[in-house]
Amino acid sequence: MENIKVIEKFLNDFPEARDLIGKFNVARRLAYRYYRLAKGRRKRNQLPGALEAIDAAVARAPYSLKYRVYRYLWGALHN
Repeated sequence: MENIKVIEKFLNDFPEARDLIGKFNVARRLAYRYYRLAKGRRKRNQLPGALEAIDAAVARAPYSLKYRVYRYLWGALHN
């Protein structure tokens, strides 16, 4: 979670960085960090937190099949 906070704080403090780095690259990097957070939470059997984090990954990278598959599989386990 700390990595996500650092990236978001950096982008808030330096909004021009998003344009320099590229909105797609920023979204992709944040999506990956949320995915890693989700996997860690899932590994620790924190399924609601894992679902929240994977949802954040999907929101930032909606065309990522990998993140959507994890969301589907974990959602099926939750029900």
